[in-house]
Amino acid sequence: MSLPIDVLVVDDNPDALAVVSSELRRVGYQVRTAQDGVEGWAEFRLRRPDLVVSDIRMPNQDGIELLRRIREVSDVPVILLTAQADLSAAVSALRGGATDFLRFPDELEQLSGRAQALLPGRGDPEPDDEATALIRGDAPGMRELRSRVRALALLDVPVLVSGEVGTGRMQVVRALHALSGGDAPLVVIRPADDGAPRKRCAIALVEFTAWPSEQQALWAAALRGDAASKFSRLYAIAEPSLAAGVDRLEFRRDLWVRFSRFRLDVPPLRARSQDIPTFAREMLAEITSSLGRAELSFTLGALDSLRKRPWPGNLRELREALVQAVAFAKGARIDRSDLDRAVEAVIAAREDSLPNRRAEKTSADRQELIALLSECGGNIAEIARRLDMTRGAVSYRLRKHGLTR
Repeated sequence: MSLPIDVLVVDDNPDALAVVSSELRRVGYQVRTAQDGVEGWAEFRLRRPDLVVSDIRMPNQDGIELLRRIREVSDVPVILLTAQADLSAAVSALRGGATDFLRFPDELEQLSGRAQALLPGRGDPEPDDEATALIRGDAPGMRELRSRVRALALLDVPVLVSGEVGTGRMQVVRALHALSGGDAPLVVIRPADDGAPRKRCAIALVEFTAWPSEQQALWAAALRGDAASKFSRLYAIAEPSLAAGVDRLEFRRDLWVRFSRFRLDVPPLRARSQDIPTFAREMLAEITSSLGRAELSFTLGALDSLRKRPWPGNLRELREALVQAVAFAKGARIDRSDLDRAVEAVIAAREDSLPNRRAEKTSADRQELIALLSECGGNIAEIARRLDMTRGAVSYRLRKHGLTR
């Protein structure tokens, strides 16, 4: 028989404390209470709970400070509540490491479901919503990601979805948009797209850290002042190296500031290897059907090999490898050798294409600078004005491409 789930509830308002505790006891949780952050910290140290639910605004020690102290010693899930539906409280809560954030009492009915979603293998299943449908996986990191998606979908703020290519970042954006409750369409903007949509919509800027400086300037202007009112929601997708690009002056700091306040990090596939067999079986069924092959299955050795591989291309690379394996499988079961050959083919194709793409981009950047140097007579200030960059950023790019005197 499993032990009951132990929840610590902290609130200085006796009525709120009673209501929240009652809601959690109703679903079978064992609840302890504290009336401020000081008492909550003492209770936390006395017996580590499975979950902490705390008000933000309290005397003596508030919920943000309690969260900070908890995060120094534990990664236990923490849900913060506030009667103030203000952005500053949400920023502090999520930046401080809160697992979830709810408005009280408006969202009280969601508390038990959100709490159960944070305790893998314990309590009822997660809510059956767009986050569950679009963001797949039972690894703890994916459960926490879904919880944070549900929290941020309620806030009218720009969200940066960061992660390696192929991890499912667009699915996270689609879940955010679906859960936000808005009826405006989602428009996806990619590096090759020019101009901003004219109709009111939500926008997702894909790989926007790799955009040319002119396109960055265009969107920086489009997102300023009254012009931004036509965008109901703002999402951005980028690889984890975004901050490094800002430091190297390759990416506009104003865009970085706008999107970096609320960030969702999608774990790479190698960090959630327990989900790989499930993904692989689902993909296998889809691929065999699309290719017109008879039903196939994996040997145990093949599944073990799938789970142990690093998959630098994540879910996208896994699918590409399985397409190769299905296409050339000789029997009714895919074994370890079938996978080894398929992965080798995918790796070879990736290694052939990456240097070509990088060389093309480097050449295009260099030719652009050469043309500007000629048009502007070598005037760095004028080049910086045309690119809407600082003089330091232009000088850095010139040195990078060997165009300094």
